[in-house]
Amino acid sequence: FTSSALVWHAQAVLVAEDSKAQTWADLNNPSFTIAVPQGSVMETYAKRMAPKATVLSFPNNPETVAAFQSGRANAASLFGPALSVLQARM
Repeated sequence: FTSSALVWHAQAVLVAEDSKAQTWADLNNPSFTIAVPQGSVMETYAKRMAPKATVLSFPNNPETVAAFQSGRANAASLFGPALSVLQARM
């Protein structure tokens, strides 16, 4: 007997505490820069949902979050579980 299960992880977006952005529509603004992992679903989705924003691609999750922490990006988008772990370390 074999079984397989699909595991769904939500995409999450980290923004600064003082940011008023709460939706993709808020991020769809030329003043926003969104950091994402290169070649990821998050990159594709960010470009689709916020075409007016600048989307910066980074080789991995830690570099994506580092771009946010250093102020190179106003937001970072990752899968929810990964973002939660990295956010806890900030």
